[in-house]
This record gives sequence, structure tokens and C-alpha cells, in this order.
Amino acid sequence: MRSHNQHKVRVYLTFRQKQCLRLLAEGKTAAGIAFELGISTRMAREHLRNAKLRLGAVSLPQAAIFAEKMGLFKKGSD
Repeated sequence: MRSHNQHKVRVYLTFRQKQCLRLLAEGKTAAGIAFELGISTRMAREHLRNAKLRLGAVSLPQAAIFAEKMGLFKKGSD
């Protein structure tokens, strides 16, 4: 029997939001993400915040976990 949280839910994240979450999951800070992607720290935080909201997460670590479980870091999920 499936629980409510096991139902497939489609969430659209931009390519940049996925990149930021993947780097966050690898342990990078917003400043580290910004440096790696060549964007401002403010923009990195904005991408992370928007991704968190779209995923319905209460924290950034939770958003990264949700994205991983949904397979959003896999090749071809863009």
C-alpha cells in the first residue's frame, strides 16, 4: 500500500535551480555555488529559494533531498 508521500509529483525546476541544488547537495555554500557557476551570491540564493518554494520544502537541505529523491539530478532530467 502506498503512503501519500510516495505518489509521483511533477515539479518544474529551471536548469539553474537544479544546478544550484545539486551543488548544495555536494556541500557547497551559496558563495561557493556562485563562484562555480559564475553568478552573484545573491542570484545563487535566489535560485535556491525559488527551488525550495517550488518543491514545497521547509529548508534548503530538505529541498536538495527532495530533488535527489525525485531524480532531478540525473542526466536528461533537464
